[in-house]
Amino acid sequence: MICYAFIAYLFTISSFAQKSNSLDTSYDNYFTYSRIIPYLHLNKTSFIKGEEIWFKSYILNQQTNKLDTITTNLYCIIYDKNGNQKKKKLLRVKNGVAHGSFKIDSTFNQGSYYIKATTNWMKNFKEDHSYVQKITIINNNNTPLAQLKKNNSNITLLPEGGHLLESTDNSLGIVVKNLNEKGIKIKHGAILNQHNIVVKEFKTTLLGLGKVDFYYNKANTYYVKIELNDGTHHTKPLPKAKKLGIALKVVNTNTPFIQISLNTNTKTLAGSKQKKFTLLIHNTRDYYKKTIQFNNKNTKYTFLLPSKKIQKGVNIITLLNSDNTPIAERVIFNYKKSLTASLSITKNTIDTDSVSIKIKKQNPGKHFISASILPSTTKSNLNRPSILFNFLFKPYIRGNVENPNYYFKNTTRKKLMELDLLLLTQGWSKYDWKNIFSQQSLPKHKIERGITIKGTINTATKSSHITLISKGNSVFTMHPIVNNTFKVENLFLSENSEFQLAFNQKKKLEKSNAYLQFFPNSSISKLRVEEDIETYTKPTINYSYKNFIKNIEVLDVVNIKGIKKEKEDDNNLIMKSVFSRSYNMQKRLNNYNESFFDFLREKKFWVDPFQSRITIRSGALSASSNRRNVRVFLDGFDITHSPVSYTHLTLPTIYSV
Repeated sequence: MICYAFIAYLFTISSFAQKSNSLDTSYDNYFTYSRIIPYLHLNKTSFIKGEEIWFKSYILNQQTNKLDTITTNLYCIIYDKNGNQKKKKLLRVKNGVAHGSFKIDSTFNQGSYYIKATTNWMKNFKEDHSYVQKITIINNNNTPLAQLKKNNSNITLLPEGGHLLESTDNSLGIVVKNLNEKGIKIKHGAILNQHNIVVKEFKTTLLGLGKVDFYYNKANTYYVKIELNDGTHHTKPLPKAKKLGIALKVVNTNTPFIQISLNTNTKTLAGSKQKKFTLLIHNTRDYYKKTIQFNNKNTKYTFLLPSKKIQKGVNIITLLNSDNTPIAERVIFNYKKSLTASLSITKNTIDTDSVSIKIKKQNPGKHFISASILPSTTKSNLNRPSILFNFLFKPYIRGNVENPNYYFKNTTRKKLMELDLLLLTQGWSKYDWKNIFSQQSLPKHKIERGITIKGTINTATKSSHITLISKGNSVFTMHPIVNNTFKVENLFLSENSEFQLAFNQKKKLEKSNAYLQFFPNSSISKLRVEEDIETYTKPTINYSYKNFIKNIEVLDVVNIKGIKKEKEDDNNLIMKSVFSRSYNMQKRLNNYNESFFDFLREKKFWVDPFQSRITIRSGALSASSNRRNVRVFLDGFDITHSPVSYTHLTLPTIYSV
């Protein structure tokens, strides 16, 4: 174990007495406006025609690390394998949660599609945090989508921090995958020099990840050689090392301290006297900063960073020189049990169709649970990243990750070390320092809130307001008319719902004739699809219902005709009495060409629809101070003692007492 005395001998470190304006200001400005991170929980990832893609969406605010309460508009889009838009929906988000579905109709062909979740606000940022998930459409046959390619290998070499350095110790990340992009656990691996002498040996995990530490002699050239389990060998030369610089090495073994080493060479040290370097550990919400003063003796600097001093979850370690130019970077994960809430799921032994779910973590806040119930042996729900990985890791890394859920299922210290190996091989983070140091402008794309309708009235009118009514959405709103135009904002209407527009004329509503424009526009987008290899072979599936039910008898079809009887509303029953009268306004308005207010006046009520309030009194059609108020129920709710806003008025049934 490395002791503190040894660490103190190797280097001199001090905190900045004051913040560097160029670095701190640029960083704070770049992350002033919070990113939002959407996630779609799909019911599965493989479908047949006629099925439906059901999903629930969760949207995280990266700054608060909680569900976003501001976003209301979420776009869910399906693209084909070439990135062409096929279907699009606009969903309403409430308190960070939304849900919807897509029907797999006859226009879908067998093969790959992609479903994407995004918002207008996300266009303001250089980093694309949209959620994209590949899905597969299969037909009712046993033809595989694609044949697996032969067991060959690709070797990727990724120096820790971003580069190798001559004449010092280096750390090299290694990724070995087959041509189907699946990780390979190799039989043997080694770094050799130009004389075929083994310098260092290594191995890989089940997912094909490895790491090797070695001294880079500037007089040598090096290459990696691996042997697969089938006895084949593969080689790849190492990247060329830099002559000047600093090599970064991090050891994160899930202990109270994270070991950080900075290795350089004498040639670099000669030109780095009295120069300050900045080590920044950051995660977009917060950062921890240290300065390092190089002396003219030591080429290796190692210290222990207390994990409690940095934020839990993903952090980015960046080394910057005195000109604030980043020269090395590495992503790490600061694991804390409080990052997750464990679920205990037990099956009800009495009722086999039910399960009990218990949240182990004590949290007084609101919890959201969405579940997809599938057979335990299903192959229709493959390679779907968990919400945990999507929120904790995806916003910070650039590359794709194989089997991301592996690291958080029965998490152990060994898996956390493998996770650190994964982050090493991911290279630099998604946040480009050129963008961080560039001058930031105000967001161009606003946060959309529902639908906006702009209208131009085509007929002459003396009305100062126009009324929008949508029974199916419980919307009844008034809006001013200025120069024969009006605007309705923050409007939420369900899919395929209807609405009406009417003028307010002499306490009556008259039909309007207007040219309408709807925003946001239903624009067509394109998805950039990286080269992908389909490795899913469709299992044999028999869709006959006889395979699901045994000992059955097929019955003849019987057609039954009848007259539907309308069900009495329970809320209506409690208001039936000899002192009340009820009217079904839906039928009344359908049979007569009159407005709701005309009907009330016909029944000898005095009605004053003034601005956003409605006043209803019994008696003649004129206002009088001695007229008694009436009790009025709308859709079963007593609204007598509360002013009724147009925005909350619904019209199906009205009662007067």
